[in-house]
Amino acid sequence: MLSKTFSDLGLGTASKGTGGPNECFQIEHYSGPAIIKNEDGTLPDKPEQYYSTCGTAYRATGAEYTLGINVAGAALFALNRVSSPKAARELWRCKPEAVELPHLRSASDIAWAAWNRAVSATLGTRIDDVKYFMNRMVLNKETTQHIRRALKMLEPPLDELPGWPGVEFSM
Repeated sequence: MLSKTFSDLGLGTASKGTGGPNECFQIEHYSGPAIIKNEDGTLPDKPEQYYSTCGTAYRATGAEYTLGINVAGAALFALNRVSSPKAARELWRCKPEAVELPHLRSASDIAWAAWNRAVSATLGTRIDDVKYFMNRMVLNKETTQHIRRALKMLEPPLDELPGWPGVEFSM
């Protein structure tokens, strides 16, 4: 469906690496170069990974994001989003305290950072230039409840979210 969606919106589907407009970002909050290694130089198991910043040790959350940015088409699309609070709760097997989490932890924080990086070479483009924000799939229970409530507010009300092109809501 992404090809049809992109085509309908007039967005190219090729990657930046092949001369296209789409730059993809895979962001993982684990197993990176800042993780403190074991004495033998290996990485600890994912639930036991820590890193240090500003003199404080923090635990890796296991958060993962796969985002695509199409600056020319003013589009940001999320293929996978697992936020730090949700990932940490699953990985650590307990609810994390806010002070235990990275400062940039929500999907919107990460989406802003990816957009900002992608547009840094494009003079005159700003965060408020985003025209499309697409999410491939929503699994979060709270978000799906909000979607159901919004669909009920339409005239006529809908019980289910239709496929592409979906529905449009005013601000």
